[in-house]
Amino acid sequence: MLLGRMCDVLAGVLKRSLPLSKYRVLSLKPLSPADISTARSVLGWSPAIGSGRGLELTFGRFRASRAEHLIRNADST
Repeated sequence: MLLGRMCDVLAGVLKRSLPLSKYRVLSLKPLSPADISTARSVLGWSPAIGSGRGLELTFGRFRASRAEHLIRNADST
């Protein structure tokens, strides 16, 4: 994030765009997993299928395993 901010300042000084910016750094951060605890407690709702099966149905087996790997890594950060 600091490097993105520094690039924003440098881009302003140079009056040109650079390939890295604060916005681009933020867009690289994976989306956080959704918290469904409120829906579960207030509405009594729970998902019909798990995230792994949902990814498999949506993207196919190979892409689902890759996506699950990315989600697990995002959860650990």
